[in-house]
Formats: sequence, C-alpha cells, structure tokens
Amino acid sequence: MNSRCGTLRKNSSGRVVEVIGKVKLGDMVTWQGRTDGFCSDEDSFEIGQIYPVVFIHPSNADVELGAEVEGERVTIRARDTEYSLFDNTVEAIE
Repeated sequence: MNSRCGTLRKNSSGRVVEVIGKVKLGDMVTWQGRTDGFCSDEDSFEIGQIYPVVFIHPSNADVELGAEVEGERVTIRARDTEYSLFDNTVEAIE
C-alpha cells in the first residue's frame, strides 16, 4: 500500500507494520521535538531521548511513540521530521 509518505507493509491482520525503508514497529527512535501543534502527553517525552515505535498510522505514516509514566502507558504522535532512527551501533562502540 502506498501512502504519500512511502510504501506501507501490513501484516496478515491488516495492521501497518512498516513504512518500507524508513521505520517499522518496534524500532527505537530519538524524539526530536514537536514542530507543529501540541499533544496532551507531550511533557512525558524528552527531546533527545529514545522511544519505541508502537503504532504506524495508515493514512499518512505518522508514528506513535510509547513511554511509561508512573505506571501508565502514554503515546505521542510524531511526523517523520520529529524523530530519527536510533543507531545502536554507536552505543555498542562507546
């Protein structure tokens, strides 16, 4: 399936699991900060911190990043300009 932001791959139940060549469910990404708008849980996400991709929106390939705050799971929707893939090879070298 093609969206305006890339080709989406779905699993057998129809859930988007990857924007091919960009990001997939479970990838760890670095939150770059909001570029437009506001989210009620935004204060739970720190710029420069690493979060997992927990959902990919089929309409436009935005992703939901997940975090746990005081035992509660929260998410934040992010455009492709608001996160970058985390490169764990740098962590392994350090």
